[in-house]
Amino acid sequence: MKNPTSRNANRMIDVIFVHPKHRSYVIWHDGVFYQLTRMNLTQKAWDRRAVYDGLLDEIFVAKESCEQGETDERAWQELGLNVVKLPDELHSITASKFLAWWTVNRYGFWHAKDARDVSDKDMQNLPEPTAEQKPQQKIQQEVGAEQQVSASTTQQSAMDNKASKNGDVMDNAVQTNQANQALTEQTQMQVSPKSTHKPHKPLEQLSGDDIFDALLDDLVDEVSHLR
Repeated sequence: MKNPTSRNANRMIDVIFVHPKHRSYVIWHDGVFYQLTRMNLTQKAWDRRAVYDGLLDEIFVAKESCEQGETDERAWQELGLNVVKLPDELHSITASKFLAWWTVNRYGFWHAKDARDVSDKDMQNLPEPTAEQKPQQKIQQEVGAEQQVSASTTQQSAMDNKASKNGDVMDNAVQTNQANQALTEQTQMQVSPKSTHKPHKPLEQLSGDDIFDALLDDLVDEVSHLR
């Protein structure tokens, strides 16, 4: 049984070169260089290809071999070409330098390409999330819930602050009322009490014990003034 790494290393690729002087493409296909009539890779141009017999230092790796789109890949596959993406640093090197690079690095190139292909295939075959909602939707809902909680917390804090201010106002009003009452009572206590003696009628209008009581009151008042 042959070593599978040897088979991978010996796999061939098709590389597109450009000939600046002739303004045409040169394709390295199955180990042979073919020159086209012009710089136009179509089925008609590929059918009229001829073996390139010029110098390898006169042709250079074209950007199409390093920069590829899906449209280019489909067009080359229709022509039966296996044009794979080369590293960017190979762009514009001569064909002789490319062959030297390929001899040394072809095994590593195929190994890295196969690993990328397997990784891309696995990513494409990943199942859709089985949960009722996708992660992005779940994140959006969680963010919305957090915003609602934050808004509710802010509103509750504002209500608490308002209630606290109202309580302070009521407390101040009660304290002010109590102070006013205390001041009123103190003022009333400081006012000189009125005389408890009832004014009596003139003596000529009194009789009996009333006359004696009136005279006694007058005597007490005079003694008080003498002290």
